[in-house]
Amino acid sequence: MATTTITGTINGVNNAALANKWITFRLVQLGTDSVATATVAQSVDSVQTDANGDFSIDVWNNGDSGKPSVLEITIDGSKAESVIIPTATATIELWDLIENYQADGSTSEQVPVVSDLFLRKSTNLSDLGDAPTARTNLGVEIGSDVQAHSAEIPADGSFIVGDGTAWTAESSPIVQTSLGITSTFGGGQIGAGSTSLFGGACGSSASSVDGFAGGLSAIASANGASQIGTGTNSTVNSIQFLSSGSVTEAEFGRLIGTTGALYYVGGTEVALADGGTGASTALDARTNLGVAIGTDVQAHSAILDATTASFTTAKDTAISTNTANIASNDTDIGTLTGSVVQNQTDIATNVTNIDLKAPIASPTFTGTVSTSATGIDFNDGNLGGELSWNDTEKTLDLVTGADNVTLQLGQEVVMYVRNITGSQVSDGDVVMVSGSQGNKPTITLAQADTVANARKTIGVATQVIPNNSNGFITLIGKVRDLVLDGGTYTEGDVVYLSSTVAGGITLTQPDISVELGHVLATSSGGNTNGILSVNINNESAVHELEQAVNANTAAIAALDVRVTALGG
Repeated sequence: MATTTITGTINGVNNAALANKWITFRLVQLGTDSVATATVAQSVDSVQTDANGDFSIDVWNNGDSGKPSVLEITIDGSKAESVIIPTATATIELWDLIENYQADGSTSEQVPVVSDLFLRKSTNLSDLGDAPTARTNLGVEIGSDVQAHSAEIPADGSFIVGDGTAWTAESSPIVQTSLGITSTFGGGQIGAGSTSLFGGACGSSASSVDGFAGGLSAIASANGASQIGTGTNSTVNSIQFLSSGSVTEAEFGRLIGTTGALYYVGGTEVALADGGTGASTALDARTNLGVAIGTDVQAHSAILDATTASFTTAKDTAISTNTANIASNDTDIGTLTGSVVQNQTDIATNVTNIDLKAPIASPTFTGTVSTSATGIDFNDGNLGGELSWNDTEKTLDLVTGADNVTLQLGQEVVMYVRNITGSQVSDGDVVMVSGSQGNKPTITLAQADTVANARKTIGVATQVIPNNSNGFITLIGKVRDLVLDGGTYTEGDVVYLSSTVAGGITLTQPDISVELGHVLATSSGGNTNGILSVNINNESAVHELEQAVNANTAAIAALDVRVTALGG
């Protein structure tokens, strides 16, 4: 008994491999082995997928059996599939087995619904996977055993002639079966019986020429015409032989003229009688015989000599299709030409638009602008307005002129505010908005003691701002020159707004949480090398919501107590 190894990977609908999935293989009826010497009972075997969803199992090849039995495959949670393993198969993937070798679902002598192993009488061989090979095996290979069909050839046995372009169906010629030539002219007979083509014996003389002339005479008599060879009024052109000698096939083709008589002496043409326009060449003879090449018969073509040469309706259809495609391509070319013209117009328009958006060749600035090897000064002679490259931060530095505050463009967001706290705001103090004055926000020190105070927190002072003076605070970015001693802070620490110290920071998250940012650098021994990255995350609203939830929870608990007390 042969076995086949079935392998595969089981995936879920998300295409992820399914681990520890049981696959069951069950024979649904009795079967026999390939030589019918052992009976294979209905039985069940199973295998479990590994961590990658893969499995492998050896199963009896029911396709190789004498009486095949359907193999039912079931995967946990899936509908069963019935298959028959293809014969002589050592290994097969489960997907291939399910997709291409399904059984038809009957209960006896089962065969696969889709399988190259079986042909069904009911399908008239339409289920063959390779029809050309099957025809060759049956001895009906097209072009070798049978002729390819052509709608041009009628079913009555007529034949087709043509020049490779124009084709015409011709009727089959009538052949007189009693016609026979057994010798060259003199000794043979043409039509020995009274009902033969011409009747009577033709050519009985031992002399080939005389016998041929006599034969022609007999033919003429049988057809109701005057003698051929000696007469002058024959309805068939008269031929006179003046001396003995053999008449070759080539000479015979020149014997017949349209009028009068053609004379031969010793096999050589000498004259045309009655001034007729006799056949002096083989071309004329063919025309007179009604076998003009190109009119009555088909000219020879080396193409038609080839064994693969054929003319079919399919080829004619293909030519017509190609003609239609060429016409369609002409139309498409015209359309594409129009598109190219439109593209050229669009390109010209785009060039104009690009020119309008191009950098200004010679820009001018209002005020005094001075340049040096290190930067540009937009406020020459005054503090502030100097713009230069900061290679450490990889951006431009802009000097503001306010307490030596320098902005790193694109990396900091600052606000120019006014201090009305009644005292100095120090570098690194956390502030909140208290109002406005002169189109500038006014600030006071922030504190996370109440939700109302905490939610107003806006930034961290990035310079010393005296009372009733203006200065910069940082909303997003770095605040430098701070005292953040390493004994208290560590690089990467998250700092919060203090709930006990106005404007202060703390490492402990208060109940009302306002996250200010992270420590980027610490100081040592009270120096001012500390750097704080500011990016405020104000969670005061969350605290307020928690308080409301707690209050509601307490109220609900109290209500439950009252309801219980009332017997609810």
